[in-house]
Amino acid sequence: MPNVLNQVTLPDSTERILDTESRISLAKILMLRRALIAEQMRVVEVEKLTDNDVRAVEEIVNTLQLDYPNLMEEELEAPEYLSVRDVSKLTGLVPQVVRRHCASGTYKSHQVAGENSSWRIESDQFKTFPNWKKFLQEREEEFGSSQRVAKLALKLWSDKGPIEETTE
Repeated sequence: MPNVLNQVTLPDSTERILDTESRISLAKILMLRRALIAEQMRVVEVEKLTDNDVRAVEEIVNTLQLDYPNLMEEELEAPEYLSVRDVSKLTGLVPQVVRRHCASGTYKSHQVAGENSSWRIESDQFKTFPNWKKFLQEREEEFGSSQRVAKLALKLWSDKGPIEETTE
């Protein structure tokens, strides 16, 4: 199913206006939806299908187990809170602006240990962002990478022991 989007083309000027992959993909999906609805109406009218015919076809289609890997993939676990860095990556805002939004109440958030501490920003408010799944995937990959580095460091530490500094 994702390959269908590769078949849809938008004018270059439109792609420049949309400016991100997720917005371009959404525009292509909306164009496809319009085209499919128009085609559905044409088929129903030309073939003179009755409401009963349409309902029968819909019931059959609803029983099908469609396998679209990108649509049916396991949901990534979303953290309860995000850091300023996370929100900055997700929204494209610089960290200082994210902190200002936290302080002004634009984002549901709180500071962990007082006025000069880090912010904990509730993740629920960002789940509707178009790049939310991509953000979670990248975050998961970063976490996996950090885990591999930590395991290698522990292995090096246990195999050779602490490395002593030498002065020459």
